Order: sequence, then C-alpha cells, then structure tokens
Amino acid sequence: MVIGYCVIFLSSGCSFRPHDNLRRQVLADEQLEIEMETTTTEMKLWETDDLSIHYKMQAAGDYLNLSGYVKISDSVTYTFPRADFLVIYVYLLNGDGMSTSRHIIRPGISRYNTFRQESQFSKIIPKDVDTTSFAFGYWGNFIDTESTIMEGRMRSGGDEWEIYHSPFLNE
Repeated sequence: MVIGYCVIFLSSGCSFRPHDNLRRQVLADEQLEIEMETTTTEMKLWETDDLSIHYKMQAAGDYLNLSGYVKISDSVTYTFPRADFLVIYVYLLNGDGMSTSRHIIRPGISRYNTFRQESQFSKIIPKDVDTTSFAFGYWGNFIDTESTIMEGRMRSGGDEWEIYHSPFLNE
C-alpha cells in the first residue's frame, strides 16, 4: 500500500513531460495557422508570461519552413538572467487539432549564458500528410547569477526557475 502511494506521488509531479504529448488534443486557442503562400515576410507573434516567439511558418511542398526569434520575458530574466537550457517544441496538428509529430528547436543559447537578447532560430520541418496547423510548447530552466563549478561542471549556487508551457487539454 505504501509503495502504491509513493508511485502515485512520484508520478504526479508538476514537471512538463513533452514526450507524452503525441496523439493528444491541442486547445483550440493554441492552434496556429500555417501560411500557404511563400511570398509573405510578415512575422507573427505567440507569447506567454515567460517568453515570446516571433515567427514565420510557411508551407513549401512536403516541408514547413519555420524561422524567427525567441525573447525571454523580463519577468524571468530580471531575477534569473542565465539559462541552464531552453527547448522550444513545435507540434504539428491534423484537422481535428490532434498532435501528429513533435519537433525540437534549440534557440542559440549557450549553457549558463546570460539570456537578455533575442535568440534566432530557423528550421525546416518535414510536413506530416495530414498537417493543417501547429502549436508551440517549451521547457527551460533559468538560474540566478550565482554559479560555481562542481564536479567539473558549471552549477547554480543559488536559485533556479523552471518555465514550461503545454498547448494540450488537461495539462
């Protein structure tokens, strides 16, 4: 009985699990349009309290061209100005708003570098046959300015802040 409670407690954590999100329903207001014409140069904006993604997503045959930049919110970087890691997830969706694949974007940040500027990205993504839209998610960890070298690696000597966003129902 005690072991059962421990398993439930350990598996009910609050951390974001991006690998669990394929073939799941995405919230309607998280579904983003894919531009079909390739001549537009207008960037679109997607944002949360933690970050903003300025992007352009265009269909090009069997591929999607995604480019833009990520800017971390001042509310995060004011106290936690250094990035441990940041991963942006792009979920391709079918006509029912179900995720069909996940692709990873790693913005140009170096481990434990200050993240006060925008970070550029560009990715060519193979388009799933039934792709009609897409959604963003992310997961990252930021630290305060105190860091030390422990066991041969840079480690935070102070506080850390995890950020994440999931576009899925029931998350």
